[in-house]
Amino acid sequence: MDSRHRWVLEKLKEKYCSFWPDCHCNTGLLDYLDKFDREEDFTIEQLAAIETVIFMSLRCIEDCCPDPKGRRWATIELMDPWWNRQRQGMELTDNG
Repeated sequence: MDSRHRWVLEKLKEKYCSFWPDCHCNTGLLDYLDKFDREEDFTIEQLAAIETVIFMSLRCIEDCCPDPKGRRWATIELMDPWWNRQRQGMELTDNG
């Protein structure tokens, strides 16, 4: 096992994300918020993929964020019934 592989495994075992706030979960969410604020046009396929990325990012922040406010925010966001479809493994479709 090379040192990079060992380093990744060590990071995965840590209780909290050591990359916060520069981790992909946080930066990805901020990027999508910016795109939504600019009211960019998305296809339904793009929105379905974005929804999944946002859901996974929120889950990661809820579980791994070293900032208690960040964890609390993600937990509250995930309480919204909107995410029930994602919890069931269903994607966004034209039919809702």
